[in-house]
Amino acid sequence: MKAAVSLEMVILLVLIIAAVMIVGSMLISTTQNATEKMENKTSTIISRIEKACIDDTDCEFGERCVRGVCKG
Repeated sequence: MKAAVSLEMVILLVLIIAAVMIVGSMLISTTQNATEKMENKTSTIISRIEKACIDDTDCEFGERCVRGVCKG
């Protein structure tokens, strides 16, 4: 008995591979978008932390501490 691969099996295999590739590319795209948003949020938080103060001595020259934030 010879092992034979039918046309239906080949088509099914191609469809499964295509579906896996589509799902994979969607996951990569989602991950890239999430990473971008996380980087933006992190930058915003770090910027706010750098501007935090207790009194005027915590701020750069020419800035004043107003309600816990250095403002110039």
